[in-house]
Amino acid sequence: MIPYAIGFDIGITSVGWAVVALDSEDKPYGIINMGSRVFDAAEQPKTGASLAAPRREARSARRRLRRHQHRLERIRRLLLTENVISQAELDTLFAGKLEGIYTLRVKALDAPVSHTEFSHIRRELAIPADTTFNAVYYKPLCGTA
Repeated sequence: MIPYAIGFDIGITSVGWAVVALDSEDKPYGIINMGSRVFDAAEQPKTGASLAAPRREARSARRRLRRHQHRLERIRRLLLTENVISQAELDTLFAGKLEGIYTLRVKALDAPVSHTEFSHIRRELAIPADTTFNAVYYKPLCGTA
């Protein structure tokens, strides 16, 4: 029996394969057989859009939401373990009794803020600035949009 090696070239719509003969030093010296298999493209026939796009977009949204929630949970856990804020204060932190986040951030530049205010600022900094959530959540300070 001749020693041989098998090689594959796996593409998006095709798979190529080759069986090559090996010499005594395991170096290829000849092709025993080769071929390829071409598949239909995974796309909408009329538009050319990917069939996987809706699943990929849904998966991306789930991951983004899970990461967002996990980031906020890590901030909450850090604030509690470092005794920055108590569990009772954390439970009532977002009951709408604090100033707007931008007002607090400006205030923190010039004067010390309470642990509760700091916790509120830190939590808001964990939310990415480029999300559409911010456009809905934040109210403008000057009264104009």
